Amino acid sequence: MKRPVAIVVSIGLLGFALACARAEDAPADHAVSVRTARVESGTITEWIRMYGRIAPPPDRDATLAPLVAGLLLAVPVREGQSVKAGEILARVEGAPLDDALRAAEAAERRADAEAAFRKSVAARTRSLLDKGVASRQDAEADEAAAVSADAAQAEASSALATARRRRDWAELRAPFDGVVVRVFRRPGESVDGTPATPVIQVASATGAQVAAEATGDTLSRLARDQPAEVEARGSPGAAVRAHVLRIARAVDSSTGSGEVRLAFDDAAPPLPLGLGVDVRVAVGRRERATIVPAKALRRGDAGKTEVVVMDQGKAVIREVVTGLSEGDRIEVVSGLTADERVVVDDPMGLADGTLLRERS
Repeated sequence: MKRPVAIVVSIGLLGFALACARAEDAPADHAVSVRTARVESGTITEWIRMYGRIAPPPDRDATLAPLVAGLLLAVPVREGQSVKAGEILARVEGAPLDDALRAAEAAERRADAEAAFRKSVAARTRSLLDKGVASRQDAEADEAAAVSADAAQAEASSALATARRRRDWAELRAPFDGVVVRVFRRPGESVDGTPATPVIQVASATGAQVAAEATGDTLSRLARDQPAEVEARGSPGAAVRAHVLRIARAVDSSTGSGEVRLAFDDAAPPLPLGLGVDVRVAVGRRERATIVPAKALRRGDAGKTEVVVMDQGKAVIREVVTGLSEGDRIEVVSGLTADERVVVDDPMGLADGTLLRERS
C-alpha cells in the first residue's frame, strides 16, 4: 500500500513545479510590447516628382524643310554639330530653279529695254506735238504704250524677285545659333516642298529648360514659380535648383498628360539637349509643423485617420487630420502635440486602454 501513496505524492509535486514554471514565464501585467516614436516639430516640404528632359526654349527649336520639291544635293552637317545663324544646313538640287531664275533675269532685261524705248518714243511724240508736227492722238497712244511698258517692267521685276526667293528656298539655313539635334534625310533623298518632309532639326544651345510631362491631378497642384530641383539621371546628389515656368492649361487627350516647363534659377548647366532628368517640385512647405512617421497612421472603423498614443503605459486612440507629406514623414494638422509618443510598430488592433510597454 505504500507504493500508490508515493506515486500520488510524486504527481502532486510535478504539477506544483509546472505551475510555478508557468507563473514565472507569464508577464506580470499582460502589457503589449510596442515600438514608439516621438512626435516632432519641424519643417516639412511636400514634393511632386516627375520625369523630364533637357529641352531648348520653344521659340528656339526649329524643324526645317525646304519650301521647294526636289532631290537633296548636300547635307553638310551632322547631329550634335554647332551651327551659326545663316549657315547652310542642306541644299536641294537647283537646276530647274536656276533655269527659272535666268529666264526671269532675261525677262526683266527685256522689260527694262522696252520700257526705256517706249518712254523715249512718248517723249519724242510730245515734242513733235508741241511743234505741231504730230497729232494729239499719236502722242496719247505713245504715252499709253509707255505706261504699259512700265507696268510690264514692274511685273518682270516682281517675277525676278520671286525666282530669286525660290532659288534661296533650295538652301536651308540655320535660323539662329544652335546645335543640330537631328538629321532626318540624307543626300539623294527627295523632298516635296512641304513640312511633311523635314530635313534638319536645330535647337538653341543656350537658355536650356526642362520639359516634363504631368497628369491632370499633378497639373492642378502646380503653380508658376514653385521651387524645384533637377537631377540628371545617373548623377545622384548633383541637384540643380529651378522653378516652374509654364504649365499646360489642359492635358492632351491622346496621352492623358500635359507639359510643364521649368527654368533654371541660375545659368543653365552644361547638360546635353534631350538628356533625361528627374524633377521634383515643392508644392507645399510648413515651418513648425507637427510631424509623425507614416507608419504611425492607421484607418479607424469609421474610415477616419487615427494614431495610437502611448500615455502612461496605456493606448489612447486619437483621430487626426493630416496635411503635407514628405517621404515617410507626415504632417498632423490637428489631434497631436509635439513630444507625445505614438505607436509605430503595427498599431492596428490596439484598443483604447490597452496596456503597453516600450520594446527595448
